[in-house]
Amino acid sequence: MRAIRPLAFAVLLLAAPAYAGWTPGGVTIKSTTSNIPAVQACSDGADGSFVVWQEDPGVLRLQHVLGSGDLEGTWSPEGLSAAVSPRPGLG
Repeated sequence: MRAIRPLAFAVLLLAAPAYAGWTPGGVTIKSTTSNIPAVQACSDGADGSFVVWQEDPGVLRLQHVLGSGDLEGTWSPEGLSAAVSPRPGLG
């Protein structure tokens, strides 16, 4: 196991940061003053992400962020309403 550590460390030192089209400060998915107690994201399989968040108790919203860092143009800038439920939390 010790022989692997220097190699992994060297790879980390040689790797350039990858931002794709994203700005170093990140991308605003949705500007809000609401309490956002839970956020999850997963790959869309094409260098972008699907992001889901809880906004207000029981309201889940979903947004698609392209690999360029732009929001999906055919989706609402507010994201899509994924679910409305009296059950708080994502899990």
